[in-house]
Amino acid sequence: MSILMPDQTRYNKPINQLLKVSELALSESFKTARGFAVKGNIPPSTGYRIVEAMESRKFITRDSSGSFVRGSEMLKVALSAWGLGALSLPCEPVLHQLHEETDSTAFLGIRTDSKLLVGPISPGNGADHVVPPLNAVFEGLFDDDGTGLVVGALTEDKAISDISETTYYTMYSSICDGLSQSQAVIGVLLTRPPSTNRNRLVDCVLASSSRLKESVSEPDSSDQV
Repeated sequence: MSILMPDQTRYNKPINQLLKVSELALSESFKTARGFAVKGNIPPSTGYRIVEAMESRKFITRDSSGSFVRGSEMLKVALSAWGLGALSLPCEPVLHQLHEETDSTAFLGIRTDSKLLVGPISPGNGADHVVPPLNAVFEGLFDDDGTGLVVGALTEDKAISDISETTYYTMYSSICDGLSQSQAVIGVLLTRPPSTNRNRLVDCVLASSSRLKESVSEPDSSDQV
């Protein structure tokens, strides 16, 4: 007796379309499902159903301007893969507040030795509107006093000199010592060395770190993956 395997293409196609919508929600600013359908080469009716389903499940949501952005559930799943599930709910408002306080790009990241992987960001304003490449890995000299000098950016297939002529500076603070998030950091990315406003930036970053520490003072089941 033979077993007929399902036609995988029937399953792969809708999955690929959903992944395309997820990708576009991070890179574009659409206010209607039609934008996703046109840009993603998805039939309009299918695009509408995908967007409706993702919005109802909080994988995408709308920002203050009405544009679609990543939702809390997408963020929670992504951060859980880093072992940071407990940070998924509080990190967005804390990042936004840090950005508002400093005008700089606020970020949540993972620090390992001399490398810093940048994750969720809240882009800064004007000259401080720093948006690093997706999956950017910074190399730098990290101190123990809550600050670090970033000397460049790396991706899997690019050297430091290929990615940008800009030297980035970062101020960061570790989050949740002793928990699974012990390597997590929150900070701000700058395009110039902090000088007169250094102390204020440090105070803002440390305050944001404290807010996140308080919000995840006990391990959460969402950290388990």
